Amino acid sequence: MHRMRTRLLAAAAPRRRCHASAAPTLRTRLELARREVRLAERDGAASAASAASASLTTAMPLWRSELSGGGGLDRTTLSVLLSLCQSAKAPADALDVFRRLGDAHVPKEGDFATVVRAMAESGDVPAARRLLGEMGERGLSRRPRSYNPIVQALARGGDAEQALQLIDDMAAEAVARPASTPNAGTYLPLLDAAKGRGLGAALPVLQRWRTARLAPDADSVAALRQCLGEQQVVEAGEQCLSVLHPGHRGADCGNCGAELPQPTLGGDALAELSTRVSSLIGSDARSVRDLQAFDGWLERREAASGVRFDAVIDAANVGLSNWHGGKFSAPQLEAVVDALRAEGRVPLVVAQGVCWKVACKQPHTKLALERLAAAVPRSVYVTPLAGRLDDVFVLYAALRHEARALLISNDEFADHRQLLPEGFERWRSGHQLRFAFDDRDALSWTLPAASWPEVAHAPPRWHVPLADETGRWLCIGE
Repeated sequence: MHRMRTRLLAAAAPRRRCHASAAPTLRTRLELARREVRLAERDGAASAASAASASLTTAMPLWRSELSGGGGLDRTTLSVLLSLCQSAKAPADALDVFRRLGDAHVPKEGDFATVVRAMAESGDVPAARRLLGEMGERGLSRRPRSYNPIVQALARGGDAEQALQLIDDMAAEAVARPASTPNAGTYLPLLDAAKGRGLGAALPVLQRWRTARLAPDADSVAALRQCLGEQQVVEAGEQCLSVLHPGHRGADCGNCGAELPQPTLGGDALAELSTRVSSLIGSDARSVRDLQAFDGWLERREAASGVRFDAVIDAANVGLSNWHGGKFSAPQLEAVVDALRAEGRVPLVVAQGVCWKVACKQPHTKLALERLAAAVPRSVYVTPLAGRLDDVFVLYAALRHEARALLISNDEFADHRQLLPEGFERWRSGHQLRFAFDDRDALSWTLPAASWPEVAHAPPRWHVPLADETGRWLCIGE
């Protein structure tokens, strides 16, 4: 009986091998192809396309063999095969794989983006736009990686008007879906297509950069230079009063003297940030009363003196910055206060209640802090001992005098940034004054930004920030 079973198994084995799936072989081939394409990318797009095309000559027959045998592939393998078709510049194969993927699985945003790119790069813009429309019908997020290849194909084909219209459609969609916001790469094909044609050809891009408050990347700035020609462009620095000076208002162009974009907020954006900072205190009635009491104290202090605070010091952050064996350093806090007063600033010291209480247990520290309080009367506020949100008090005070106030702290406010609007980072870049002490407690500053890197128009000139070169601009004449 055992020998009969062995003979039957041996006879069946060849048949099993004949019907074995090609899928494992295909998966292995695709994994090797992906590695080969990545290595070839180091030598440029042409090398990557050649490597992908060579791999595809083996992969596609294996895949079709799998289909003819009634087999199927998991979605990951199909996505890799789709990507290989796009890299190999094989749009027909890419569309075939994509449709087969859709028959067995639900295509994801990345799958659509890959096939859209394949069709757009082949010049079949109508097919690419139909796929983009299908993404919208399915409710998928249409990101720049889906839009940008179509913009590039339109610009390359000389249809700048349609390319700009598509970009405007992206911007409109981004109101409800921020993921669709055009990025620097969206505009680059239009600048490449307008090489040497002057400011008139670049104006539509500059206008949209300004509206979007975009900071172009290095490739975009280089393409803009080639579009304009050097005669219309001057590379300029900034000129401004020291950020520490109470009269500081921002930076001007070192070439034409026009005011550059400032890292400040105004109107609704400032009101929203102030409201959101206040909401960080939470709904606890005691905490709300504590913040209201602080606001009342500020109003009474400023009404009595006729002077508003314009430098808010995070005392715990300053006093504990060099740790000093875990002890609060009153000399560091005194040094910061003295340096600000020497610049004509009116400092407010906001101290964390628990930290201040512990510091005052050291007799020499207590004397130093009392001396500091006497030197700047009614300028030290200690938050309640029960409170743990002293950051809210610090930010709240600094926002009361937005146009001039400095925030002296090395805190990154990581606990709060995700709860605050985007404008917080802009505001913080222009108002947060960072500090450092060396081994001898000598103070040095890292000044806030004097400008904000976004495209601006001060007729008759445009200003474009240079990527990775803070404080350097292109000054473009009309």
